[in-house]
Amino acid sequence: MSGGGDIGGKPDKRALYDPSSWVVPYADLITTLMIFFLLLYSVSAMGGLESEKLLSNVQSAMGGKEDKNVEQKSKETEAASKLSKELEDTARIEINSQRIKIMLPAPVLYNSGEAELKNEAFKGLSGIAKIIKDLPNNIVVEGYTDNIPMKTGKYTSNWELSAARAFSVVQYLMEKELIDSKRFTIYGYGEFQPVASNDTEEGRAKNRRIEISIIRSQGKNAK
Repeated sequence: MSGGGDIGGKPDKRALYDPSSWVVPYADLITTLMIFFLLLYSVSAMGGLESEKLLSNVQSAMGGKEDKNVEQKSKETEAASKLSKELEDTARIEINSQRIKIMLPAPVLYNSGEAELKNEAFKGLSGIAKIIKDLPNNIVVEGYTDNIPMKTGKYTSNWELSAARAFSVVQYLMEKELIDSKRFTIYGYGEFQPVASNDTEEGRAKNRRIEISIIRSQGKNAK
């Protein structure tokens, strides 16, 4: 037959193509991207602890692969939360993927130019010990000073003083709190890693500090 019918012939491709068929998947893509960028913005606006919780929840909701260290990381996150509450008036807590860092001002722990712990220091250190006892993680204790030279007293340099102060913290945690000595590493940096300018008394006060870091699972000891 010479008619124009398609009976028994190939289907008309034009009849199968819908020019608006791309609209729905494109809209879905735009919506997904918008949610993704809103999520990134929310995470960036949060602190370390809150962002970790959010990312963990998102991973679970999206059917992410099970992390072999998820239980340990959960314990670390819980410990960081407890430390923040325990030390909110005396210390600053920083959290990242490698460590949970507790920064204690030196005057809270020591008298000027000395490395012997004050009686007032024991309560705070005892609170820290109760929390880190429940973790298997290694602990790094670091001592820092300002840049004012040592003129009198037992120690001849800021480096020596900073190392002695770090050791006194570890000694207390080992002997009084019975935490395994194998978990500890000690560093004394003296005045060489300031966090503020040494040109003002306020800056020097910030530089005189002890940092106790809980090294996180799969983290590194390096700063």
